[in-house]
Amino acid sequence: MKGFGSYLKGFYPRQKVLLTTFDYLHKYHPDFRLVKKLEAGYAYQKIFGQPLVSKSQRSNLFNTLGEIKKYLEDYLLWLETQKAGYKREKMLMDIYRERNIQPFYQKYFEQIRSRLDEDDNQDMWNEFRKLELQHLKYFYKNTSSYKDRIDQVLNLEEYLNAFWVNSMLKFGCEMAFLKGLVRNEKSLSMLSEACQLQQK
Repeated sequence: MKGFGSYLKGFYPRQKVLLTTFDYLHKYHPDFRLVKKLEAGYAYQKIFGQPLVSKSQRSNLFNTLGEIKKYLEDYLLWLETQKAGYKREKMLMDIYRERNIQPFYQKYFEQIRSRLDEDDNQDMWNEFRKLELQHLKYFYKNTSSYKDRIDQVLNLEEYLNAFWVNSMLKFGCEMAFLKGLVRNEKSLSMLSEACQLQQK
């Protein structure tokens, strides 16, 4: 919350009502069990120095709370974009694609593809990301020859198959584990047994 407060004061220094309301709420974070001090009438009196007597005053208070919530969500998204890695690169790639800024879209496309190719983690979501990226390559501004497009579709099928196989293995093992718990079995199923259970 301290970081969020600095964010509000840095980006919205002129919104005095919002900042005063936030400072009041911040005093009771994270323990919001002091219900009386967070009741609308009591809080309004403390924040604005006057009693809450009209619907418009109540609306103003709750509108301010709504603004704080929106800015908090903006802040959380902003924090996420500061982290280096796949999420940030994917978000920037999508933004440049939507705005049709091809050179920067291509830059982040290649960065993500290199990241995925170098990643030894062959879990289902990595295979899904490869599938998604290959899908973009094929359907977004594809200037390849027809022969190259055939190879691209074959790659799409390969990534789709890898995603499906990894997904079935993951869910098959999970299903075997859960069925073992229901039967009160302590031993873990072999992979072949897990696959058989998934097919039933």
